[in-house]
Amino acid sequence: MILKTISWNMFKLLLISCAIHSLYYQGHAQSDAGGLETFNPEDELEMRGHYRLRGNWKFNIYHKKNQTSKWLQIGQRSGDCILKSYNEKEKRLLIEKDGAMGGLSLNKIEAASGTAATTPASGGNSITSTNLRFKNGLYYELGKEDTPFTGNATKKYPTGKPWYQRGYKDGKKHGATMEWFPNGQIKYKMLYTDNQRTGVWTYWNQEGKVTAKRQYEKNQFVKNLPLK
Repeated sequence: MILKTISWNMFKLLLISCAIHSLYYQGHAQSDAGGLETFNPEDELEMRGHYRLRGNWKFNIYHKKNQTSKWLQIGQRSGDCILKSYNEKEKRLLIEKDGAMGGLSLNKIEAASGTAATTPASGGNSITSTNLRFKNGLYYELGKEDTPFTGNATKKYPTGKPWYQRGYKDGKKHGATMEWFPNGQIKYKMLYTDNQRTGVWTYWNQEGKVTAKRQYEKNQFVKNLPLK
């Protein structure tokens, strides 16, 4: 009877020991994987900008597969990925996809090239086109709706090459508007003065050949010009 009691107690101790070791190794496995970070969101997304307005963070998320860029808040999604939370100290956005978690940081290359802004740029500077909002006939910088925007709005291809640029003055289209092909060749150049079309508008093909030249005055088309 005594031997049976000892054997049973030893068996229970063995079970407890196995349970402790199991929990220990599970904890270390989770720690080695970075906690809940079980996938890499940077394979699908880029965070190209972020700012806080009235206590709420917004993030400019670029979806690589869809080639779309949107300003999103916590709880919203880009494709299959959901924005869960933001660690201000580490400047890291927690992303969930199909129950897996991963961290996303600001794309430093895009930020350095001017494609992203951690906070909306001041008037007169170059900002991303996704930072613009159109309201009551005028353009405003996101988060600064009390002052019409003056400066350039730009957009770049994922390769970093320029895609689009437009000038603004006091919330109106002003100066040059240009777009480029993915190979870097300019596609067109258009001119505005206080929202009105003006000057010579020129168009090119991907090989750099001029395909059209049009003259405008006071927002009205005047004539086609010789291509040479």
